[in-house]
Amino acid sequence: MKHMFLIPPLSLALAALSTMAVAREVVVLPGVVSPVGVASGVDTQGPGTLTVGAQDINTGNDAGGAITSSAANTANIRFNNNSTVTGFVGSTGTTFLNIAAGANGNTVTFNGPVYATTFTVTGSGTVNFNRGFTSNTGSTLDFAGDGFLNVGSGQTVKAALTNTAGANTGALTLNNGSIFDGAVGAASGLKLVRVSGGNALITGQVKAGTYSLDTNTLNVAGAFAIPVAGTINTTIFSPSLYGKIVPVGAATIGDGLKVLVTVTGPIANGTSFNIVDATSGTTGSTVTATSNTLRYAFSAAPTTAGLVRITTTQIPLVDVVTPVVTPPVVPGVPVVPGVPVPPAVSPVLPIVIAPVIDALPVTPTNVGILTAITLLPSAPAIAAALAQLGPGTANLASPQVAFRATQRFQDLWASHMEGQQSCSQDSQMRDRQARRAADASACQVDDDRRPHLWMTGFGYERSPFSSGRQGDVAGYEGNESRIAGAMVAYDAPIGDNARAGLGLRYSLSTIDGNNGASGVNPPRSHGDISSYQATAYVGYAPGPWFLNGSIAYGVDDYSGFRHVAFTGVDSTAVADYSGSQFTAFATTGYHFRLGDGQTVITPYATLQYTDLRTDAYTETGDPALNLKVDAQQYDFLQSGLGAKISRDIPLSGSGLFRPEFHGKWLHSLSEEMMSNTSAFQSGGPAFTVTGLKADRDTFNVGTGFTYRSLGAWSVGAGYDYLWRTQNYSAHQVMVSFLLRL
Repeated sequence: MKHMFLIPPLSLALAALSTMAVAREVVVLPGVVSPVGVASGVDTQGPGTLTVGAQDINTGNDAGGAITSSAANTANIRFNNNSTVTGFVGSTGTTFLNIAAGANGNTVTFNGPVYATTFTVTGSGTVNFNRGFTSNTGSTLDFAGDGFLNVGSGQTVKAALTNTAGANTGALTLNNGSIFDGAVGAASGLKLVRVSGGNALITGQVKAGTYSLDTNTLNVAGAFAIPVAGTINTTIFSPSLYGKIVPVGAATIGDGLKVLVTVTGPIANGTSFNIVDATSGTTGSTVTATSNTLRYAFSAAPTTAGLVRITTTQIPLVDVVTPVVTPPVVPGVPVVPGVPVPPAVSPVLPIVIAPVIDALPVTPTNVGILTAITLLPSAPAIAAALAQLGPGTANLASPQVAFRATQRFQDLWASHMEGQQSCSQDSQMRDRQARRAADASACQVDDDRRPHLWMTGFGYERSPFSSGRQGDVAGYEGNESRIAGAMVAYDAPIGDNARAGLGLRYSLSTIDGNNGASGVNPPRSHGDISSYQATAYVGYAPGPWFLNGSIAYGVDDYSGFRHVAFTGVDSTAVADYSGSQFTAFATTGYHFRLGDGQTVITPYATLQYTDLRTDAYTETGDPALNLKVDAQQYDFLQSGLGAKISRDIPLSGSGLFRPEFHGKWLHSLSEEMMSNTSAFQSGGPAFTVTGLKADRDTFNVGTGFTYRSLGAWSVGAGYDYLWRTQNYSAHQVMVSFLLRL
């Protein structure tokens, strides 16, 4: 019980401590701020100056305000360093006489309303009025140095803004919805008036050497003035959203006005913009307008009654990119070095696509890509971007790769037929024929009287594929293609010297544009082709001479993508479409037997015709990038001359081993140049792009072997290397199996 007597004194002590914790600092001027004032605010008494150092005032946000005065127009405040002030400074009826802040390099931020008869920005520092400023009528806010004054969003500063530091000093920033209630720089003119984040209002007259507007409107209830050689910075996003000044009073425009335009959106050619939308003022002052973009130029007539109007001229993109694209190499014409642009499906694609982009309608679908192109900083950057907007390298090369797959099948079929016919007798019988007939392990004519079931595949590594790489050539982007294929067929004798058969074959081809690095960045374009073909063939070999022919028909499924990536754009367009091809193929040759008859040299000739077609299609993935591509048709006609040398090596008791070496020259009798006519899904005219004109000549060397068992089967394998002089090479391996029924 006796401890209960301690409770009243303890309660009184806690109450006293609580009162001390929230007590405000009272400073009899002149004076400085102590830690108590930093935490809880300052109440000044008497005339004089309160000096504030590197201190934040009223960090506890005391309801009594940050700094108060006991009487109106008697106390001053001077900020000598960086400070943040929370709560009101002065009040209606008890305003401070003068507040000075913004010494060189310092920032003072007022997070509450400020009341003072005068306010001075003392140096090159910054003063932020985040809750407004109010002075007595006729009082001033002055730049005594070349400082900065910011008015917070939705706030009002009531004062006349002067600059005793001299003309072209002081920068005023008006944020969204802010009001400066008074004249601004009326006598000598500020250095800068900036409008940021939204529209703003000055109720009096205004004069400054530079106005920076972004896309905002500066409304001026009084007169507007800008001196000789002044500058207005404006940003144009659209015909209805751009930076402008709208004065109610007269606009006094000094001669030689510069309007610096930042374009952030597409603009229709010939669009005009009233940058100073005045109804009275100076007539005849010259105006020049310059732009941040290579896509638009602006012209301006001399002022009329204070009106400053600029008019847009759209610069054709073809004029921008032509000087920097890589021209095709023409024999005998020297190549002029220029700014490098990454290889494209065609080096002149930027020139082809440029007028198409210029003609695109400005719609919500297109505005993003048009804006991105507008903001690109240089002609090479624009050219590189335009090069990605046409069909991708993989897309353009797909028909050619589909033909290559058929070509590989025809070569394998021709090799199979010739290999079976090499057993045919030649006309020089004598002792050589007698020795061959007596050798049970040698190739025998009677074997060819049996039906054959055979299959072959060409490939490399884990899954069957042949790899072909077309390097970049003279600004054309090359590609890397892989083709996997397999064929199964059945043939049987028809008469004494002929065989006929049917076959099915399938191939899967992939194509990647060269502008990508495995594991680093994906290819810019990619394609897949699945080919399903059926073939019928016949072979005739009455002796060492042979003639073979086949026809094939197939359907092709194409799919792929092209990735478009430049500043402001990162998207992918996807393609999925079908096609077909018809092929007729013939080969003839002669088997020359040497020595003992087991070495055979076979010269031969081939001719292949393929009619290849692809359906029209529309890409998906990005409405702004998707292309509508027309149907395509190509005629491939290719001749071949080659020779093979092989030798039959009997293996005692196990069969026959036949190694071979071969070489071939393929010559295209048609022009293997792929072309693509397409248009953007979002509008604009159609355009045609042609790819690299392939070298007409392809060379092939290879080696292989066949093992023929004493029973009913044989196997074979081979390797081929193909190349062209036009930076193209390919490797292929093959395996085969045959069963004599």
